[in-house]
Amino acid sequence: MRIGKCMQKTFLLLSAHSRHLVVSSLTVTLMGLAMGRAAVTHDFSGGSGTSDSTQFVGTAGNGWTNAFTASTENASVSNSIISTSPMIAGGGDYLQRTVTGGASAGNRRSVLYRTYGSSGDLDTTQAHTISFLWRADSVGSGFNSTADYFMLFGNSGAPNLDSSANTSWLIRYQGASQGGAGDIVGGKFAVYDGTRTGGTMLDATLFADTGMAVSVGTVYQFTIQTDPVTANWSVNIQEVGGSNSYQSSTLGWRNAANNTSTTIGWGAKPSATDEAFTFSLDNISVVPEPGTAILGAFGALLLIRRKRD
Repeated sequence: MRIGKCMQKTFLLLSAHSRHLVVSSLTVTLMGLAMGRAAVTHDFSGGSGTSDSTQFVGTAGNGWTNAFTASTENASVSNSIISTSPMIAGGGDYLQRTVTGGASAGNRRSVLYRTYGSSGDLDTTQAHTISFLWRADSVGSGFNSTADYFMLFGNSGAPNLDSSANTSWLIRYQGASQGGAGDIVGGKFAVYDGTRTGGTMLDATLFADTGMAVSVGTVYQFTIQTDPVTANWSVNIQEVGGSNSYQSSTLGWRNAANNTSTTIGWGAKPSATDEAFTFSLDNISVVPEPGTAILGAFGALLLIRRKRD
């Protein structure tokens, strides 16, 4: 505390020009520290292939512990790397994936997933942030039941869409409402608020309606903050290029016993034969939460600016 006060007094003794230089230098330094914390990313710029981690399906490397992997049941899947019409202005290649229901009775589903590990500043046993761009491109006319849905989620192992007890955070977009008021609302994103003790995914009362209607063809930015220490998570959903957004409160993981949730999954489940759901994905990023030192430095910067003004 004494050191902080001395720094403030010293700063105030400087000329206005010198104070401006100090503040500018500190701002640039802190921005560099924050940007330098990016640890694990994938933007599909490597195209298709299996020789490099930047490709799809790629290989392990650059913080990823495996290639993109799929788990599919009674469905056919097609993947395309799209190099035209980027998902966002100034963007590049992205993945488009279609899941089509098979002829057999029972579940029709597929999940694409990839696992990240501790890398650089990223410690997967501590709080960190996951972000990606996602878009529902086509749901056809059959997206109208509780058995039709998309799932975006975290897991501590190889997932089977939505039936794994190892799931941590979870976001769902479903064709019809389920549960009571404020639970899963058809056509809107819903978020899972788990008991941290392995509660069932089939309990709609553990979901919370975001109130955010999903528009097919619209890109959404998902930013998930997840904490293996507390088994808490939260999410911000932003409509890219629009005004709709959602910020959750603190939510619970499904199972706190699985305290290493380092797999990200993107799934689709059509309920009928030949029913096809298509989604696009880009700009996947996993970064550590800002350290207390950086946060403290930003606080000092704000205080300095107040003193200067």
